[in-house]
Amino acid sequence: MQKQTIAITATFTAEPIEESLSFWMQELNISSEIEFAPYNQVFQQLLDPASLLSTNQLGISVVLVRFEDWG
Repeated sequence: MQKQTIAITATFTAEPIEESLSFWMQELNISSEIEFAPYNQVFQQLLDPASLLSTNQLGISVVLVRFEDWG
């Protein structure tokens, strides 16, 4: 089975979830690679056709938003 890429962008520093996410991917026997977009680049990731999220055609793209950051 091919590795599943999990591309993550967030309005906050999301890298601390990498260890837990990797643990659960291993527990569930899902071969995966986790990649993070630069800090607080959600809109740029959504709009840029060359961004991490846009080029992750066969993977899982995750957008994490803390609404307080938009207030």
